[in-house]
Amino acid sequence: PATGTGTRKGRVRQRLATMLHEAATQRSLDIAIGRASDYFGPGPNMSAITALAIEPGTRGKPIRWLGRLDKKHSVAYLPDIARAYVTLAESDDAYGNTWILPHGSAPTGAEFLTAVNRALPQPVATSAVSTTMLRIASPFNAVARESIEMMYQWTDDFVVDDTRFRSTFGRFTDTPLEDAVASSVTGATANR
Repeated sequence: PATGTGTRKGRVRQRLATMLHEAATQRSLDIAIGRASDYFGPGPNMSAITALAIEPGTRGKPIRWLGRLDKKHSVAYLPDIARAYVTLAESDDAYGNTWILPHGSAPTGAEFLTAVNRALPQPVATSAVSTTMLRIASPFNAVARESIEMMYQWTDDFVVDDTRFRSTFGRFTDTPLEDAVASSVTGATANR
């Protein structure tokens, strides 16, 4: 499903948003919800992209991408996400809505891994983690088990539309992918 609402995680996300909006109405609160695609960034974080495609490379190990290397996948850089949340918090126009936060380009997996290799002191091997590999690992690995239902985002093009945010709040400058990846590699290296 293109929106993810047909997945268990999508239904939970929708239910939480409904609960927040109902609570805001009942208590006269101003809320805004910001959503981003898979993220990465400098410093320690719980990002699958960082765990698979960045951190191993800083130790000279192969880097991996979920799904297919030839499909586009919107990624969000954590410092850009933080700036976008500040934008939402500072604008009355944000309240009462759910926003897709600004994203930079939607690189293919191969393009992202190439950017990581350019940022590393020595390039490392690259590969993809297929749905079959996740299914094999799922009895023993909770992250693999939880990732299977979302693999459609990694086996087909997955490009988010942040037009509404940009048209409402004006110009938003995304960090270029090469710079974002380089900063993330530096951060992962420092946190080893």
